[in-house]
Amino acid sequence: MVGGTQGELAGIVTQTSLLQVFDPGEMYGVIESLQQQVCQLEVAQTQLLENRQAELEREVHERTSALRIANRQGRAIAKLGQYALQTVDLPLILQRAVYLVADTLEVEYCQVLKLLPDDTLLLEAGVVSDDTS
Repeated sequence: MVGGTQGELAGIVTQTSLLQVFDPGEMYGVIESLQQQVCQLEVAQTQLLENRQAELEREVHERTSALRIANRQGRAIAKLGQYALQTVDLPLILQRAVYLVADTLEVEYCQVLKLLPDDTLLLEAGVVSDDTS
């Protein structure tokens, strides 16, 4: 039943009258269209979530790598500091430093060079990695 603004009976709604107002074929088309839109939105949402997950995984990997590098560097500095406290022999400290730097930075060569007054360089300490991998 449908009432008016004054509460009077304005009409009666039945299944038959609804079917006359709403064309079942048209309703089916609208429902199909809405289902397709929902499926497209679900696919788009899934893709966005997968992309965001990949971004977050990359970010976690990058940050973890940066923390590992900072940790290695901190340990190398601490080792060198401890060694420098135990010895007063500067050439030994410099040699230890080049080994730690080469290992920490994972480089093949590391040198400490001294600039002489005649603008030539003197090798104070150096290392060449035997690791060929």
